[in-house]
Amino acid sequence: TKHARMVKKGGNFNFEMATKDQLLRRRGLFLVQTWMSTKQPEHGDDCILKYIMVFETLEMEAEPHLIDQVWDMVADLCLQVQHQQQESSMLEFATSTMTTTPLTWDWISALFGRIFVAESPMLRKLGFFRFLNNEAGIQVFAPANNTSESLSSKEEQRRLLQKRSSKNRHAISFLQKPQRQLATLSILAPDFVSHVLIFSWDTLMASIGTRMNYQDDSGRMDCQDLTAAFLKFLIRYVQVLEDNNRSQFVESIIRLTNVLRPKSAVFMVQAVADGLSSPWRDSSSLVTTAAHIFQRLVRENQVILAYRQQLLRSLARILSTSTRSNGHSSKRPVLHEAVLQLLSLYVTSQTPILSSSSFSVEKLLSKWVQTYNTDDGACWTLSVAGTCASAFCQLHMLPTNTWDPVSPTTETEELRAASIVLLAKLSDNTNSATATASSCLWPAIYKGFKNTTSPQRTNRALLLLVHGCRMGILSGIGNGDLVVQQQIPLPPPPNIDGMVRSAIDFLFSLLESLFSPEVLAESGCSQTALTHQVANTFSHLIQNQLQVLANSYPSSSAIFAKVASIQETSIQMIIKSDNKNTMDTVLCVTLLYASLVVTKSTGCNGDHLLVLSSDDKYSTTHDLYRKLLSLHLMVSSNSTHTKYAIPTALSVFPSARWGCLSFLLPQILREQDDGVIKSLKEKDLLLQEIFAIAHDLVGTTPVDALLSLFDMVKIASLSWFSSFLGTGTITPKANNTEAVLQLNCIIDILFSVLTDMNMSSDYAYILNEMCALLFQPSVLYDEYQRLKTDSEYEAPIRRAFEKLVTLSGTSRSHILHAAVRHASVGWLGDDEANIPAGLGAIPYVNSIANLLVHKEQKLDISAVKQSVFLAKDKDESAYLKLPPDTNECSATRGYILIFFSRLPLFDSQSTNTSNCDDELISNLLHPLILHILRDFCFSPLKNGKDIMTGTPDYSLRIRSWQALSILSRFIANDENTVVRTVVDLFFQALSPNLHNEIRYFVEIFGIQLGRQHPQMVAHRLIQELNRVDLSLQHATSLMIVAGYLAVGRYQLDCLKEPQKLHKILAGVIPCLSSAQGFSRAIAQFLVYSIVPRIVDVAKENDENWYLTNIYRFLDENMDMHRLRIKLLNLFERYDADLTVDELLSIPVDEGDEADPEHVVDFIKQCLDDAYLESHAHDPPAWKQVNELHRLQKQKESVSSSSDENQTLANFQRKIIPLDALNISHSTRQERLSASKRQHHSLVLCASLLTDQVPMLAGLARTAEIFAAESLVIPDLGVVRMDSFQTISVTAADWIPIEECPEHNLVSWIQLKQKEGYTIIGVEQNLSSTNISNFEFPQKTILLLGKEKEGIPIPYSPFVEHCIQIPPLGIIRSLNVHVSGAICIWEYSKQWQLPSLIKTH
Repeated sequence: TKHARMVKKGGNFNFEMATKDQLLRRRGLFLVQTWMSTKQPEHGDDCILKYIMVFETLEMEAEPHLIDQVWDMVADLCLQVQHQQQESSMLEFATSTMTTTPLTWDWISALFGRIFVAESPMLRKLGFFRFLNNEAGIQVFAPANNTSESLSSKEEQRRLLQKRSSKNRHAISFLQKPQRQLATLSILAPDFVSHVLIFSWDTLMASIGTRMNYQDDSGRMDCQDLTAAFLKFLIRYVQVLEDNNRSQFVESIIRLTNVLRPKSAVFMVQAVADGLSSPWRDSSSLVTTAAHIFQRLVRENQVILAYRQQLLRSLARILSTSTRSNGHSSKRPVLHEAVLQLLSLYVTSQTPILSSSSFSVEKLLSKWVQTYNTDDGACWTLSVAGTCASAFCQLHMLPTNTWDPVSPTTETEELRAASIVLLAKLSDNTNSATATASSCLWPAIYKGFKNTTSPQRTNRALLLLVHGCRMGILSGIGNGDLVVQQQIPLPPPPNIDGMVRSAIDFLFSLLESLFSPEVLAESGCSQTALTHQVANTFSHLIQNQLQVLANSYPSSSAIFAKVASIQETSIQMIIKSDNKNTMDTVLCVTLLYASLVVTKSTGCNGDHLLVLSSDDKYSTTHDLYRKLLSLHLMVSSNSTHTKYAIPTALSVFPSARWGCLSFLLPQILREQDDGVIKSLKEKDLLLQEIFAIAHDLVGTTPVDALLSLFDMVKIASLSWFSSFLGTGTITPKANNTEAVLQLNCIIDILFSVLTDMNMSSDYAYILNEMCALLFQPSVLYDEYQRLKTDSEYEAPIRRAFEKLVTLSGTSRSHILHAAVRHASVGWLGDDEANIPAGLGAIPYVNSIANLLVHKEQKLDISAVKQSVFLAKDKDESAYLKLPPDTNECSATRGYILIFFSRLPLFDSQSTNTSNCDDELISNLLHPLILHILRDFCFSPLKNGKDIMTGTPDYSLRIRSWQALSILSRFIANDENTVVRTVVDLFFQALSPNLHNEIRYFVEIFGIQLGRQHPQMVAHRLIQELNRVDLSLQHATSLMIVAGYLAVGRYQLDCLKEPQKLHKILAGVIPCLSSAQGFSRAIAQFLVYSIVPRIVDVAKENDENWYLTNIYRFLDENMDMHRLRIKLLNLFERYDADLTVDELLSIPVDEGDEADPEHVVDFIKQCLDDAYLESHAHDPPAWKQVNELHRLQKQKESVSSSSDENQTLANFQRKIIPLDALNISHSTRQERLSASKRQHHSLVLCASLLTDQVPMLAGLARTAEIFAAESLVIPDLGVVRMDSFQTISVTAADWIPIEECPEHNLVSWIQLKQKEGYTIIGVEQNLSSTNISNFEFPQKTILLLGKEKEGIPIPYSPFVEHCIQIPPLGIIRSLNVHVSGAICIWEYSKQWQLPSLIKTH
């Protein structure tokens, strides 16, 4: 009974052992059956037999409907196992007194395992569905009356579901069963949950998903997402476990994260974290296990960034609730290594979780770390941090290699230093944490810097200092800068400043070592490796170490003195450089760049980044900038170190050079008024030179230097835009050529950088800054003005926008989001700069139309570029924000819709559009609306004649009408008859067959159109209503619009006139006889609402008597009254003033399209409710059938006793014409002989076919034709039914028919077995025999099963043989009548009577 094993190969679970395991299981079942048949009967045998029966049924994977019948028996077995466990715990001698091996959890786990590791994913999902809904014998959740935990709550499921599908063929029945006693959740073994349930769930998520369709109690199709239910189950299971089992279970889940798929691993760890809400005792190996497993996940990048962050957050929550067991105190000294490894996960640059998490991960880790401290208050972890810091600096922790200045720090050293500092910070979280935590680190740092003979020790001391500054421990009050009055910082204490001086000197010495020929020659690396390593070290020293120290100690005198010395020397050497001494020039540029980083971070020299002692600072700055801009590397041919100089120069020089230029350019531009740049032309020449050099070198610049080049080009572009674009001082047409050339140059540079840095972590930053630069309001408005005066203008900014849209494709939606978000902000203009809103969007009208109906591809989180998660906009308030419920497939159009919602309104009742520019109306809004109506709403269908949900045609239609619902307020009166065209197109759009979801927005558009242009819409609406060729859908939509505009929420004054209301009634009254209930209901409610407005219904009215009578009927009829109460607010449901937030917050269907509730859907629900209310007191169906039987018998009795009652015959009964009857004498003799003929000893038992009258009639006819002995049915009353007699003809007169209800079937079978009959079941199972190979006993009872379900499990023990009819097609089963007929014929062939043989 061992469950099937799952084997993991190549990351995918398969079932390669299924065949072998199935053979083993069947042999095991055979052995158990043999043992049970030979042993003496004992107490508990029934339980074992029931277990065998269930397991045999579970082997029929191909018949899920049969397997789905075993849950009641499984529930009984689970309950019995729990009772035995409880008795065993109370009776120590229980096991010694039991004569039969009792069922244990191992037996039950085999049953569950057989389902949850089945080869069929659908069967596994079915098992989870029953299990999570308390139908598998285990109370997973509280009973249904506890709404907080009930999974069967239909209302909760309907709220969560966004759309039901009523056509799903894989749906199962979810019948409400009576409450029964269930086993508690604690019966589940932790190993079973972790190694069976969780593994099975993992395969389910990767195959067919976790959404289950089923049929609820009312017969409706519904759907349940099992993911939320399984999460709640895991949470509750963790909570009910005891401490020992809980610790083992948590550790096993952590181990599984290395095996499960990343998404499943995140799901499981999160569930465990949610379940551990109270303190629990962990095992001594938990920390070691977590450190080992998560190191592989994070360091080896086995999971994506978003999943890594979620895993680490959940792990912090798990650790924060753990407590130490008694044995931990003796093992604390050996735990520090695992603790440091675990903490290193939270400080890696690849997972910046401490700074990006929405809740304080640091507080959770602090709570966990402090559990290692003793009860007497001794801070053991803080002392460990100090000891580890000293050991780390003295090279006693971690192995050390030969000192290499090119690669001074390994990743292991970096992480270890950061984890030691983090441990010190977490160990003391009191108000004086800074002083206490820093006091354990400063001694180690001091010793490291003091020992100048060992660069490894100095480097490790530097690592501790840098990470201490980054985490805020080694800077601040007492150790760093003390801010006093007027925000003037005081310098750090002398001892601290001395260590900072040592750190700065060491960093600059490392930078100089990168250009030492001797050091480079001793590195032993290839040219490629050396180039890469030098570039990485250069970037790390400046950005991750030097800049951190400068930010932490801005008032340090040591830093200022070092920077002044370096700049004074470097600037003079660069200006005097003649490009011959290449390595010296590169070194000077590098040191200058490092010093500029420091002065930029500290602000120690005010706005000036150069610390110069000369009087003419501005001239020196300008000369330095010109020299850097024109500087080119020239390697001397006779250099003995050319092999190493070239890669070093190529890897470092571009970054340093562009970095210096990007720092100095703003200062030069600010000093224009001071006389450095004497004219606008000189500034223009400088900017042109910058763009030209950047354009020439961007293709050959290393990726590491592109960010500095990008920053410099961005600064130069901003200056050029402000001077030469949108100022109004230059005639646009005369300068178009110049503008195009310059813009093309800038755009080419930006796109080159964006393309080359596609794999960089700075990609998102570059993308956002590029879009913010190009799509400024002034730039977009300037382009519109140039296009307005010169229609042939190339419009480079528009071309860049279209290129970004193309570049995004289908899998890089973040590019499209950035472009549209920034462009939408730019299109809104700038009030301070007198840039009108919307005009900048006019050149983009076609692109806007396409983007309004654009649907982004739904991507898995692992497919999204991970740098996007780390990018943060510097000023999020400047951007358009989407509603929080916006679907991810609608973000692009969401930004554009918000742009339109922020445009100024206008008065639609007049031609005055002072609030909204006439140019905007005529050149953007009206063309856009007509473009969407003509080209999208009426575009030819791509997929056949009908629009199917989920198709591109459906998406195009519904998104078009959604956009028009927002744009409808911009349809202004004009001389070009735009309104008339829009009205005509709207009424044309109502004619085709459309889904209700699309019609919802079409009708909202029509209502809004009627509110703005009442006369035109009202006139056309009355004309359309009185057409005689309207389809049902068309008429319904017209009545809905008429209801809202005539009597509903948005009543129009022009429709209050009695004459127009009469015309509306003339078109609505014919719909009172509609074939569809919802159409009749709308017409009834509309007529009922309109009639009192034109007729005094309280008085007799000869002229309009028919309207009065119609109104009185609708008013007094109970069914009409009941429905009218439910439709009371029918024409109040639509909110035509649909906002963008409301539109984007509408729940979506499975195709990620809006799924609003249409009026027709509401009416259908009201009709159903009204019908149920009207039949609330009707007897149940079975009582109605009994009543029909009683009336039929009474009618027959009355008919036979009195000739006068012959007129009461049922005229619906089938009448056989007189000329079709053969009543000759010979025929009568044959019929008499047939009645006395010999029958087969075959009894056809159909007692399980309840409510299947046509099938029973067909079986009766077939049984009579082949001379069966008798037919057994559940109720003899059906024989008198017309439907039975129509099919069976007169078979009931010639074959004996017995009655045996299902509840008496067992006793009837036992009686027949005593008479010598053999029970043959028609069923597909493991022991079934092919009907062609089966020899029927002469005395046979053919037991037929239920339609779709077969023979229920309780009757299986009485079936002696099972036969099956092998299918040759795709459908696996026949209906009961056909199966019975085939079996009867096969029996007849084998047992033909002698008289029949002689005849033939």
